[in-house]
Amino acid sequence: MIKISKTLRNMLIALLGAIGILIVFMYISDGDKEEYKERQILKLSAPSDGLLAPPLLHMVRTEALKKEDIELEFVPWRSQEQLVAYILNGSVDIVGLPLPGAANFYDRGVPLRFIGGSLQNVIHIVSNDKQINSFSDLENRNIVIPMKGRYPDIFFQALYRSLQQKHPDFTLHIQYAQSSRDAANMLAAGRADAALIAEPHVSILLEKSPERYYRSLNLQGTWNSIQGENLHIPVAGIAALHETASDTELLQTFWRAYEESMEWCLTHPENAAGLLKELTTDKTALKGTKNAFQISARKPTPSGEEEEVIELFLQTLQEVAPEHFTVPASQDFYFWNAAEKEK
Repeated sequence: MIKISKTLRNMLIALLGAIGILIVFMYISDGDKEEYKERQILKLSAPSDGLLAPPLLHMVRTEALKKEDIELEFVPWRSQEQLVAYILNGSVDIVGLPLPGAANFYDRGVPLRFIGGSLQNVIHIVSNDKQINSFSDLENRNIVIPMKGRYPDIFFQALYRSLQQKHPDFTLHIQYAQSSRDAANMLAAGRADAALIAEPHVSILLEKSPERYYRSLNLQGTWNSIQGENLHIPVAGIAALHETASDTELLQTFWRAYEESMEWCLTHPENAAGLLKELTTDKTALKGTKNAFQISARKPTPSGEEEEVIELFLQTLQEVAPEHFTVPASQDFYFWNAAEKEK
């Protein structure tokens, strides 16, 4: 009987095992072999308490890009600081954010494309007086504005300036809050007559106290009155970052699936809001988000089809704060069209 050393025996066992795996793999169908390939991972992000998350969460839940061997992951951003970190360090590939924020990142040199808008009519003035129906009705009132020096404040200041040009003596008493949620809390605490609040926090506040507060003004409607046109501003939407922003084929694949998920959300707003249960357990917030989705969400439109209104809106902000807002030219990389060809 031939004796085999323990080391040699282990080597033979390992070799036979490897041969066995190779033989099995040779008989696997081509379709099954695809499972052995490393799948591409696309990381999606949106505000944890906003309206941009539901269609992205729906895409993840339904594995919308599975046929393309693309795995989707959702990573919420919960603060402006976290958003900045995600974008600058390349932690995510697709992100939901306000239009002005996307333009600001692009101006700072971030490889970014604002793929398209999916929200409008997001910012409102909520008050405790149902007699407040126009901007001029706010004269001598105390109003809370969130995020001093940032987009909501700058948009409000642009409208304020336009009114002051016609009525130089028009004055407001402004105080600031860190966020829309804080502004809503200050209004609820009786520290102001009105507050500038973004959806879904408007609908959440009205859901909690429907008899005490009123949706007095829609800032987008006020801006339209000043412009003399009924323009639909894509105030927030989806942007692609870094390498993803240059991958035309991937963007077209993503966009088709995104349109389908958004259509589902628009048709099923309650179920769409229910997807946020992964991010919050507040039932009032979920119901408010459902109402907000019906008010502010819209069919997504590629940014390349809305260049003129995007440029006009950003110009309005730039006039107030040129150090914060720039206007990408129509031929810039910033804009994207679903029919774009691979270059």
